[in-house]
Order: sequence, then C-alpha cells, then structure tokens
Amino acid sequence: VLFTSIEPGKVQNCKFYSVIDQRFPEKRLVGRNRQLFDLFTLLKSSQKIVKLYGPTGIGKTALARQLANYLYVRNHFRYKIALIELTRVNSVSTLLSKIFNEIELTRDMNTFCEAVRTKEVLYILEDCDLFIDNNRVEFSESLNKLIKSTKNVKFLLLLENNIDLGLQEASQELKGLHPIDAAKLLLLNTPLEKISPMKYRSIEELKNTKLFKEHYLQITTSTLWWISQNLTQGQSFEKIQSQLLEKFMASNKEDQSINLIESTIR
Repeated sequence: VLFTSIEPGKVQNCKFYSVIDQRFPEKRLVGRNRQLFDLFTLLKSSQKIVKLYGPTGIGKTALARQLANYLYVRNHFRYKIALIELTRVNSVSTLLSKIFNEIELTRDMNTFCEAVRTKEVLYILEDCDLFIDNNRVEFSESLNKLIKSTKNVKFLLLLENNIDLGLQEASQELKGLHPIDAAKLLLLNTPLEKISPMKYRSIEELKNTKLFKEHYLQITTSTLWWISQNLTQGQSFEKIQSQLLEKFMASNKEDQSINLIESTIR
C-alpha cells in the first residue's frame, strides 16, 4: 500500500504542462519508434526544413502528430507547434496569413519575424504536393525568407513525393510497416471475435501470411483499416488476402491506398 489515507474520488492532474495531455490527440503508434527518433534528431539539429514523404495512407500525419506531442512534453518548441493542412490553401499569401495567425499580434512578415526572432516554433505543413506544384517558386522564396529572418523557426513538410525546394532541406521517407508491426496494428484495431479463421487472431500467424510477409512495404495504415473493416463485416481473412494480392498485382504502388479506400466506400 503506497497511500494509506488517500481520499476517495477521481484523480485529477492539475499541472499546466502535463505529459498526460496530448497537444495533438493521436492513437498510439505501432512500429514507428525509429522513424520518430530520426525525425526528432533532424528537427533538433541545425536543419530548419525537414520533409517526411511517403504514399497516401502510410501514416505521415499520425507520425507528425505523435512527434509534436513527443517534442512538447520534452520542452521543445514550447512557444508554438502548429499543424496547417494545405489542401484548401490556394496561394502563398493565404498560407503566410495562416502562419502569422498562429502567433499573437503578428500580421505580416516583419512583425512575425520580430515576434519569434529567438523563439522555438515548429510548423507542420500537411498535404504539400499540389500546393508546391502550383506555387513552387514563391513558396520556396517565402520559406527561405522565414528561416533566414528567424533563429529557431522550423518546418516539417508532409509530402507524397520527395520534392526538391532548393533550400538544402533534409528528407526522410516513411515506408510500410514490418510484418510483425502490421499484424499488431491490425489486431489492435479489430475485435478478435470478428477475425476468422481463428488462427489469424495470432500475431505469429498473421505476420507469416503471404500478404504480410511478401507485401509489407505496400501495406499502408489505410490498407490495414480496409482489412479491419472487411473482417468486421464478416469476410474471412483468406478472402481479403486474395483480394488484396490481386489489387497489388493490378495496381501501381501510388494508387493502391486510394483504390482500397474508394472500394471500401463503394
């Protein structure tokens, strides 16, 4: 017994900066510890622009959110960590407005740079590919001005392709999960009673199937979600595996996640 006279009631953590709180709520990641550490190392180095790239549905946003939490609870980038999604951002001026709005009392490049000149700030820019394709030169010039006018403002760009911005940025590729991690993630997100035959309720059995053993680099988190949904709806793992192997043979690598999501919706 640690506390003999503790009062009854719910435990409440009253510390303002709590490791229990997640600044960017995200489920526990599986099999990404190495990638998390590598990103952490890059962002804590002198590097100011880091690109995390990989196919749609591979888990870039989940990893970036977990990294943001990891940094924050360790007192890094405590002044500001912001995630900006670029799908609906059409121009660099709109993006800059979003960047400036994250910092109080800033309205333009000059007031922003003055406000955060020595502050640790991290911006995570999500879904950058199309935006960069349409605004590459202006985007690179603006980013270059921001990092040169401030000491500790950094950017993490989430991309499908490793686009060269000409800013000496660092790159890290995110690939599929290893067989054992893919199997763990599937079992964590699927009710065991919905998995048939019963033998596939075992990590050892799943990781040694042809799907996980030979095609793990092609399996994204979206693919695992698709498998889970079909298992929950009563399909057998063998049938799902057969469907996926056919898709992997018929589709090119970039289209697989999109095809699987579309077929699930239909």
